[in-house]
Amino acid sequence: MQYNLVVQKSYKVTSNTSAVTAVLISVLCWGGAGAASKLSLRNVDAYNLIFYSNLVALLMLFVLIVISKQTKQLFGFSKKDYIFFAVQGALGMFLYRIFFNLGIGYSNAQEAFIANYMWPIFLVLFGVYANKEKISLVRMSFLMLSFMGIVIVVIGSVIDLFKVENLVGDGLAVVAAALFAFYSFRNRPSYNKLIFTFHCYMFATIFSFFTLSLSDNRAFVSDAKWGYLFLGIFVLAIANFSWTYAVEHGNRYLISNISFLTPVISLIAITVLVKEKFLITSLLGTVLVILGLFLQSLYVRKSRQTQKKV
Repeated sequence: MQYNLVVQKSYKVTSNTSAVTAVLISVLCWGGAGAASKLSLRNVDAYNLIFYSNLVALLMLFVLIVISKQTKQLFGFSKKDYIFFAVQGALGMFLYRIFFNLGIGYSNAQEAFIANYMWPIFLVLFGVYANKEKISLVRMSFLMLSFMGIVIVVIGSVIDLFKVENLVGDGLAVVAAALFAFYSFRNRPSYNKLIFTFHCYMFATIFSFFTLSLSDNRAFVSDAKWGYLFLGIFVLAIANFSWTYAVEHGNRYLISNISFLTPVISLIAITVLVKEKFLITSLLGTVLVILGLFLQSLYVRKSRQTQKKV
């Protein structure tokens, strides 16, 4: 009996350690997304970048499915399932990326990426509306704290850089955030996450193939190859795979808190790699966004623990 307890404890520690490693991989990949997109958009437009990086992601996800011996699970879905995959692929992998990359094209990368981090706020609001919940004043104050952080970033950038067109980019990034939040809200836990992601990217790749006609250059651009590969392999495929693993095998509260490092890493990557002017308002806004999300996460966790005791 004592041996079993030791084995179970050892397994739990190992599982949590591997989950933390997995989420750190996701955070590092996602943190580099803003810089990689901005650098790639110097050589190609958003439509070209999205199609070829989606195609790379689709191929990489297939490789992961083969390695994990899950190819048999690719088949056997109903028409209703495929319609769901198509809608989710359109929301989270196609339209989201269209608006996000167009936003980065108009605005500076650090500003657009932080504005895009409104998606957790939208996710909460969708949940409140759908479930007809009454959101507490405390929880609303935490959401407003995150929102104020984004407002500070946007206003600080406009004042410092004197570029009103940045507001267009920020608006597009916020629309992208709403789309990703709606995609996340509609997700169903019953599907195998890797298989589900593959099918969503399959439809997203098809959709982005049609919008490729809007591109100034429809061909594979060699100058953008590293952007295609980094975004497709790491940001879109490996990050999603490792995030799924982390959520399924680790402490979800710990995992969600580690994910708050994403905008910080993004801010550093954009400043160093893209050579954008570092704005103190971006740092202050990022801190407020993370603080608001962290406090909300802590509040929700304590509320659930209290309900379980009752």
